[in-house]
Formats: sequence, C-alpha cells, structure tokens
Amino acid sequence: MTRSLTHPFISLVLLLALTCFCRPSHATPTTQRLIQHHKAPSKKQPNPCLRSIKRSCFPFILRRVWQKAKHMLFDRKVAKRHFTKRSFTSLLRQAKRAKNFAQFAQRLDLFLRQTGISHTRFLTTSQMDYWFLRNLTQNDTPHKRPKLWHIGAQYTFKRGRYIIRAVYEGYPADERGLRRGDVLKYANGRPFHPVHSFQRGKTQQLTVLRQGRRYLIPVQPVYESLFNSMLFATVNSIQRIERDNKHIGYIHLWHMCHEPAFQLLKDLLAFHLPNIDGLILDLRDGYGGNSYGFQEIFFHYKQGVHVKVRQRRKKTYAYTTNDHLETIQWELSRLKKKLKTSTPSQRPLLQARWKVLQKQRQQLKASPLFKKPVVVVINKGSRSAKEGFALRFRLLHRGPLLGERTKGAYTAGGFYFARSGHYILYVGTAGITLNGHQLEGQGVRPDIQVPSPLHSKTRQDRQKRRAIQVITSLISKKIVSNNDRHKPNTKTDRASNITPKRKTDKHRR
Repeated sequence: MTRSLTHPFISLVLLLALTCFCRPSHATPTTQRLIQHHKAPSKKQPNPCLRSIKRSCFPFILRRVWQKAKHMLFDRKVAKRHFTKRSFTSLLRQAKRAKNFAQFAQRLDLFLRQTGISHTRFLTTSQMDYWFLRNLTQNDTPHKRPKLWHIGAQYTFKRGRYIIRAVYEGYPADERGLRRGDVLKYANGRPFHPVHSFQRGKTQQLTVLRQGRRYLIPVQPVYESLFNSMLFATVNSIQRIERDNKHIGYIHLWHMCHEPAFQLLKDLLAFHLPNIDGLILDLRDGYGGNSYGFQEIFFHYKQGVHVKVRQRRKKTYAYTTNDHLETIQWELSRLKKKLKTSTPSQRPLLQARWKVLQKQRQQLKASPLFKKPVVVVINKGSRSAKEGFALRFRLLHRGPLLGERTKGAYTAGGFYFARSGHYILYVGTAGITLNGHQLEGQGVRPDIQVPSPLHSKTRQDRQKRRAIQVITSLISKKIVSNNDRHKPNTKTDRASNITPKRKTDKHRR
C-alpha cells in the first residue's frame, strides 16, 4: 500500500532542495562555456599532498621511471650517454638511503634535469607544475580538472627561498598587493611552501621581504584548478588604454593549451576589445601549450612556417603549417577514400564529418583576422609554445618582439602518469625547428631589448610601458601610410611626358 507525499513539511523540503541545486550561473557568456567554478572541498576529502609512499617502493618506482624515460627521450645519443649502468646503480643507492619520498623525488628530478633537454622532469604533488600538467588530460572536461589551494602566483626557488615571479590578475596575491620580486619567507610562522602552506584552505599570515623591509600580509587562498585560474586571469588582464586619441588593447595570455585558450582569446578580441587600433599581446611567464591554432587570429591562412620534427622512432619529418588548412584538406581526402569503401551504416557519420570539415575550411578562409599592429612582450619565463608563436611574428614580419630573451625550452613533451597520482614523468619526446631556427637551449631574442630584473625598486612595469610607446608609434605610422596611399595625385609627372631617345650608333659603340 502506497501513500502520497502531501505533507506540508515534505513539500517545503523539496522546494528548498530545488532552489539550492538549480541556482542560475552569473558567469558571462564568453567564460561560461569555457570555465566552471567549483565549490570548496569538505574536510573529509583526502588531500594527495598528505599521502606518503613507503621507502620499500622507491627502487620499484626508480626502475619504472628509468625504463620509461630512456624509451621516450627523443635524442638517442643523450640517452646512451646519460642512462648508463653506473648512473642507475648510484641512483638505486640513493633511493635506498632516502628518508622520504620528497628526498627521493628531488634526486631523481636532478638526474633528469642533467640531460640538458627541456620538458624532462620528475614532478610530485608538492610542485605547482604537477598540478598544471595534470589538467592537460582533462582539457575538455572542466569539472574533472584537479584543483588546488593557491593564491594565484608563480615562484622561483633561489638560495632556499621562494620568490614571486608573476602574479595572476584578480587573484588573492594581486588583491593583497603582492608583486614580482617579493620573497615569501613564512606562512603563519612556518617556512613558506607554495603548495603545503595553503592545503588546509585557511587564511595565512605571510611574512614578505621587499627591498630590505618585512611585511605581514594576510592572504585567503582559492580552490581552483591552475588551468581554469589562468583562463580567468587572462580575462581579468584585459585593458583598454587610450594614448593620443588611439585605442590600445592589452591581453596577458597565461597559457596556450588547446581549444579553451584559443577560443577565449578569439572571443576577447571580438567582444571585449572591438574597434581597437592596436594590441599588446603579453606572453610573459605562465605555461606553453600548442600554438598552431592561434595563427588563425593574427596571420593569413596562406602564411606558413616550415616545421621540422625529430623523433626517436620516425627519426625526422617536415611539413609546412598553414594554420589548420592543410590538416583539414588532408582529412577531407582521407574521408573521400573512406566514403567509397564504407557500408550504408557507416556512411551517415562520415557524411556528417565531411560537412563539418567543409564548414571549418570555409570559416578558416573567411575568418576575421586581426590585421592591426601588434607588439608581443616576452621574457625569461616565456617557454615552449609561446616561444614558437613569438618567433612566427618575426619570421612573417607581423610585429616586433619586446622584452628579454626567452627560456629556450622548445620541445614536444610526453607524459607518464602514476596510477596512484603521486608523480608525473615528463619527457621531451621530439625536437622541433621552425624555418631552420632551433630554439631549444637558445630561445628567442627580442627586437627591442627591455630588461626587467626580478628585484626592481619601482612598481611600474617597464616592459609594458615601453610596449605602449612602441604600439602608439606603429599605429601613427600606419595611419600616415594609409593617408598617403589614398591621397589624390594632383602634380603631373614631368618625366612621364618626356619621350625616350633612340639609341644612336654612338651609344651602341
């Protein structure tokens, strides 16, 4: 026998539940489909930073990492020279002597760094790079991206101290006045650590050293994935600067990872910065990603760069990248062959894919490109895809590079994730050159050198101030050239009325 739920108390509970779980989102349309906010975790949820690995597991982890790294590394000569029996026995001895997992991981990471190849690291949960790289596997599912308590800053570790290298716009570090060059010494009286100091989610009293003075700054961390936090910081960095009746746009692109970052930059230029006369594209610090899709915004679809890729198994292969046009045409030719040999059940899916690719090709050819002047700002923290993207601006004469020489870390990286989630093996799997320029170990030299030391006495951004001066001069030159081009020619050319003299026998002799 069943009873109907007509009690007033039960209906009230159901109404409250519906109002709590069906709250509308207040995010803007541009960021709503790319990024999602998440609630803070409960106290019962385990924190991976607090987990520990038994010392008996260290030799097993070493053997697995050794085999994977030796197999994945693209340079065979470096692998033969570096991965020897002598180095393995010394590492195995150090692994047995290590007191904890942090000490073991530090020695293994140092060994991989000594190869001299970028993107070759052993990262654990106590490092910020680990939490960003974990997001790359879930780039299409925002709710599955691993989250972390942080204040929105990047650090460098020098002489046993953490120094702020960059600050995310609109995040706690930026709101509380922390800036580049600040030394973070203590958090609530304990030695500062960028991950462990904020893992409880409570407000921390930071002891900051700045120009010989000591400051106490309370900071409340946020619980977000670094991937999403950098997308939010890109949105918060937008500025519209007016100089000499010219409208200049400014965007700080924190990473170039996959479709979310590309679509975000495209939407910001279309909806948030319309009708600007020039753009300052800031590629300083942050992380890399994949820069091929970003060419659609700033370059013509026919402009391409010769790319040469060196791998371990396939050795070397080369191609010319014209944005995504060549790949789309290759996929269309492949689908055309499949349609001829496909069954009636497979044909509808292939035809739908054919229509999508044709639409993408039409949009690519007719896509609105940003043709106005651009100045690209780089520094020592610009790495990976940002270096290749900056070099394209120089090779294709699109705009000047301003700042400092980049890091010189331009290889394709491969991942090996531990099932337990304690570590990530990051290995350089391919070397890349652009138009014969090798960026690995060399970096990109700027056209306009503007140094920006880590410990600066002034709070003003020298590189950004210089970029504003350069972009205003470029805009004014473009306006003058356009006026000269459309100016009517009132003066008659005298040389056009003179008939050329015939060559006589004297001239021939």
